[in-house]
Amino acid sequence: MMILIKNVRIVSPDGIHRGQVLADGNGFITDVIYARQPSDIEADTVYDGRGMLLMPGIIDTHVHFRDPGLTHKGDIFTESRAAAAGGVTTVFDMPNTLPPTVTEKDLDDKIREAAEKSCIRCGFFIGATEENAGRLNGFPNACGIKLFLGSTTGNMVLERQESIEKVFRQREHVVVVHCEDDGIISENMHKAVEKYGDDIPFRMHPYIRSREACIKSTGYALDLAVKYGTRLHIAHVSTAEEVKMIARAKRHNPDITAETSVNYLWFDDSALDSGNENIYDIKKAFVKCNPAIKTAKDRKALLKAVTDGTIDTIATDHAPHLESEKDRPYAKAPSGMPSIQHSLQMMLSISENVPELTVGRIVDSMCGRPAEIFSLHDRGRIAKGFRADFVLMDPDRYVRVVRQLPQIPENDLGYSVIAYKCGWSPIEGEILRGEILATFVGGKQVYGK
Repeated sequence: MMILIKNVRIVSPDGIHRGQVLADGNGFITDVIYARQPSDIEADTVYDGRGMLLMPGIIDTHVHFRDPGLTHKGDIFTESRAAAAGGVTTVFDMPNTLPPTVTEKDLDDKIREAAEKSCIRCGFFIGATEENAGRLNGFPNACGIKLFLGSTTGNMVLERQESIEKVFRQREHVVVVHCEDDGIISENMHKAVEKYGDDIPFRMHPYIRSREACIKSTGYALDLAVKYGTRLHIAHVSTAEEVKMIARAKRHNPDITAETSVNYLWFDDSALDSGNENIYDIKKAFVKCNPAIKTAKDRKALLKAVTDGTIDTIATDHAPHLESEKDRPYAKAPSGMPSIQHSLQMMLSISENVPELTVGRIVDSMCGRPAEIFSLHDRGRIAKGFRADFVLMDPDRYVRVVRQLPQIPENDLGYSVIAYKCGWSPIEGEILRGEILATFVGGKQVYGK
């Protein structure tokens, strides 16, 4: 069975070219024809792209689908469908679930669950612990190792120097590290409690989960990666200082890479038009994440780092919680927010004010580089022999993020209905550039309008 997607503008890191794509029944691309006029190729199934953009499927290497154990927040079934609605075709899920993913059985259970319930491709990290730190080469089915140097949801932090160095010495996997220093955070939290008691303002979050906590921990991880030649991937970089440190460390170990989250490229904690209130005052726990969203200066530095390649990948750190859980005082409200459904459209919207952030650069950061770093040799590009994982989108259409379709539509505006199990999004009401028309995994349409 042959599948043809014709009359599309194919996106690659070097530009956008008119053409058509042919895929076989096994889900692989058999030919890419670059031509302004459609040829007379015959296929069993034909999709007419009507001149829209065809991109490689997004590869999001940092998600929390909450399965198993936290499935009241989200699960593989619901969150994979939200991902598909955003053009995401591959995800790597983090290990801080219940139980945490720290044994071969835990890993196999998640792989089996995904095979039954997910509509997209799923990989799973193995979490580093004191017990398994010395034998992490023995998990061939893991997409990588996740090391927590700072406490967050699930509290899987690794503390003993000897165990941490064992993780950095292994050669089998990429080591993805959550870098925040617990000692600094604990001291900052103690000061906040002394000053505010149980009524800590949410705007204190970037001072509690401070830039100093990120800088110290990232420096520690980079030093170890240089020492041992580790394939290190720094997760969710949030400060300008970390960008400079990463750039320097890459000169000593070219296997060091870095990720930022779309959250840090979209939000910052500067005052809003309404006065002295900032994003934390308005959205409170609904923008509380770890590491914390930082300043406009940091956001600008991160965007520059994405455009110049210092930051290799853009992920989401998709982390759903119920509204009832978020609607609590600072110390009791969990960190994390859902974002996978709209990450591509958020990046396209940001690019309107950042000329250097081309569509090709976005595709490289969200598709090409994740595939290269994590050795997904059959994904990340639209090319012969690669998997037929695509997203078809209209870049000139704008959509509003809503919980449900309005009774009276707005003129010339589309809508993106929130698909997460938790039912909310921190960008509800925002207007985004680009409408996702269809998502394909292995040549099969898993989302479409």
